[in-house]
Amino acid sequence: ARRGLKKGIFIMETIPKKSKVYTKTGDKGSSSLFTGERRMKTDRVFEALGTTDELNATIGIAREHCLLANFGHEEKLEEIQSRLMDIGANIATPRDSDHDRKVQFTVF
Repeated sequence: ARRGLKKGIFIMETIPKKSKVYTKTGDKGSSSLFTGERRMKTDRVFEALGTTDELNATIGIAREHCLLANFGHEEKLEEIQSRLMDIGANIATPRDSDHDRKVQFTVF
Protein backbone atom coordinates (compact mmCIF):
# COMPACT_ATOMS: atom_id res chain seq x y z
CA ALA A 1 0.00 0.00 0.00
CA ARG A 2 1.07 3.54 -0.67
CA ARG A 3 0.21 6.38 1.68
CA GLY A 4 0.28 10.09 1.14
CA LEU A 5 -1.42 13.42 1.44
CA LYS A 6 -3.51 14.85 -1.35
CA LYS A 7 -4.88 18.38 -0.91
CA GLY A 8 -4.69 18.07 2.86
CA ILE A 9 -6.60 14.78 2.99
CA PHE A 10 -4.87 11.60 4.07
CA ILE A 11 -5.37 8.89 1.46
CA MET A 12 -4.34 5.27 1.36
CA GLU A 13 -4.50 3.40 -1.89
CA THR A 14 -3.75 -0.20 -2.60
CA ILE A 15 -1.56 -0.90 -5.59
CA PRO A 16 -2.84 -4.07 -7.26
CA LYS A 17 -0.38 -6.83 -8.06
CA LYS A 18 0.01 -7.77 -11.70
CA SER A 19 -1.40 -11.13 -12.67
CA LYS A 20 0.77 -13.44 -14.71
CA VAL A 21 -0.75 -15.06 -17.77
CA TYR A 22 0.43 -18.51 -18.82
CA THR A 23 -0.78 -19.89 -22.14
CA LYS A 24 1.39 -23.01 -21.81
CA THR A 25 2.21 -22.79 -25.53
CA GLY A 26 5.73 -21.49 -24.97
CA ASP A 27 7.35 -18.71 -26.91
CA LYS A 28 9.07 -20.15 -29.92
CA GLY A 29 8.58 -16.99 -31.95
CA SER A 30 5.00 -17.78 -32.93
CA SER A 31 1.55 -16.73 -31.82
CA SER A 32 -2.04 -17.81 -32.45
CA LEU A 33 -4.70 -16.20 -34.57
CA PHE A 34 -8.41 -16.26 -33.65
CA THR A 35 -8.78 -19.60 -35.45
CA GLY A 36 -5.97 -21.15 -33.42
CA GLU A 37 -3.65 -21.17 -36.42
CA ARG A 38 -0.08 -20.46 -35.34
CA ARG A 39 2.07 -18.05 -37.30
CA MET A 40 5.45 -16.51 -36.77
CA LYS A 41 5.35 -13.25 -34.81
CA THR A 42 7.08 -11.59 -37.76
CA ASP A 43 4.01 -12.29 -39.94
CA ARG A 44 2.40 -9.17 -41.39
CA VAL A 45 -0.89 -10.05 -39.71
CA PHE A 46 0.61 -9.24 -36.29
CA GLU A 47 1.97 -5.93 -37.57
CA ALA A 48 -1.55 -5.07 -38.78
CA LEU A 49 -3.07 -6.13 -35.44
CA GLY A 50 -0.55 -4.07 -33.48
CA THR A 51 -1.13 -1.01 -35.65
CA THR A 52 -4.89 -1.36 -35.28
CA ASP A 53 -4.55 -1.68 -31.49
CA GLU A 54 -2.30 1.38 -31.29
CA LEU A 55 -4.77 3.41 -33.35
CA ASN A 56 -7.59 2.24 -31.08
CA ALA A 57 -5.62 3.28 -27.98
CA THR A 58 -4.86 6.70 -29.47
CA ILE A 59 -8.54 7.23 -30.28
CA GLY A 60 -9.36 6.22 -26.70
CA ILE A 61 -7.08 8.98 -25.42
CA ALA A 62 -8.67 11.47 -27.83
CA ARG A 63 -12.10 10.33 -26.66
CA GLU A 64 -11.16 10.94 -23.03
CA HIS A 65 -9.87 14.44 -23.88
CA CYS A 66 -13.11 15.19 -25.74
CA LEU A 67 -15.10 13.98 -22.75
CA LEU A 68 -13.12 16.14 -20.30
CA ALA A 69 -13.36 19.20 -22.57
CA ASN A 70 -17.05 18.54 -23.28
CA PHE A 71 -16.50 18.62 -27.07
CA GLY A 72 -19.30 16.16 -27.75
CA HIS A 73 -17.45 13.74 -30.06
CA GLU A 74 -17.21 10.89 -27.56
CA GLU A 75 -19.98 8.74 -29.05
CA LYS A 76 -18.54 8.94 -32.58
CA LEU A 77 -15.06 8.04 -31.32
CA GLU A 78 -16.51 5.15 -29.32
CA GLU A 79 -18.19 3.87 -32.50
CA ILE A 80 -14.89 4.12 -34.37
CA GLN A 81 -13.18 2.14 -31.60
CA SER A 82 -15.87 -0.52 -31.85
CA ARG A 83 -15.35 -0.81 -35.61
CA LEU A 84 -11.57 -1.07 -35.07
CA MET A 85 -12.20 -4.05 -32.77
CA ASP A 86 -14.23 -5.66 -35.56
CA ILE A 87 -11.43 -4.95 -38.01
CA GLY A 88 -8.92 -6.54 -35.60
CA ALA A 89 -11.05 -9.69 -35.36
CA ASN A 90 -11.26 -9.77 -39.14
CA ILE A 91 -7.49 -9.42 -39.50
CA ALA A 92 -6.91 -12.21 -36.97
CA THR A 93 -9.17 -14.61 -38.89
CA PRO A 94 -7.79 -15.67 -42.27
CA ARG A 95 -10.50 -15.86 -44.95
CA ASP A 96 -9.13 -19.20 -46.15
CA SER A 97 -9.58 -20.73 -42.70
CA ASP A 98 -11.26 -24.09 -42.18
CA HIS A 99 -13.05 -22.60 -39.18
CA ASP A 100 -16.20 -21.34 -40.94
CA ARG A 101 -17.97 -20.56 -37.66
CA LYS A 102 -15.14 -18.30 -36.50
CA VAL A 103 -14.99 -16.61 -39.89
CA GLN A 104 -18.74 -15.89 -39.59
CA PHE A 105 -18.08 -13.99 -36.32
CA THR A 106 -15.84 -11.55 -38.17
CA VAL A 107 -18.14 -10.69 -41.08
CA PHE A 108 -19.36 -7.11 -41.13
